[in-house]
Amino acid sequence: ESSALVDAHPNLVAYRERGKARPAFQRALDAQCTQFAKTPPPKQGE
Repeated sequence: ESSALVDAHPNLVAYRERGKARPAFQRALDAQCTQFAKTPPPKQGE
């Protein structure tokens, strides 16, 4: 989750953390992770 470019600028780190703390972001991330958990990974060679 860390990026040297972003981490070099405290204002960008704060902006990223504010965004990640938003309830809407958490709901969207939870929904996306739920979909990933339902879908099995593709088999190699297909």
